Amino acid sequence: GLGDVVFGECAALELLAGGFAHVTWVRSYPSEDSYRRGEALVAAGLTALGPASATLAYASPEAFALDLELGRLDHLWEAASAVFLTPWIFGIYAHDHPLLALVKRLGKDFWTAGEYGRGMGPLFRYTSGFGHRL
Repeated sequence: GLGDVVFGECAALELLAGGFAHVTWVRSYPSEDSYRRGEALVAAGLTALGPASATLAYASPEAFALDLELGRLDHLWEAASAVFLTPWIFGIYAHDHPLLALVKRLGKDFWTAGEYGRGMGPLFRYTSGFGHRL
């Protein structure tokens, strides 16, 4: 469903309300149809983020993974005062590997309010010490 995108919208707006001057909200959808429905659902939230924030949306996990692999998101991760992945379920997405490669390449901690897959062990160890659960 689209519950995760609404959860992400709430998290982005709460970060702004909590004092962060800039929020970059990146969304990855499982399909073109989900992309269209999800973006329509969060249109008001995107406007509420304001001009100081940035937003990126991907219509497929493959498109997101490609941008991760090509380093197109590195500058966002590097410039961030803090990185929150909400929600994120490690261990079940094809783009886990490219995201973890970015994490290791840039060596910057992140926090997640999401879950992680079975059999991976602790999140901290799975992410080479960079991932922390909220």
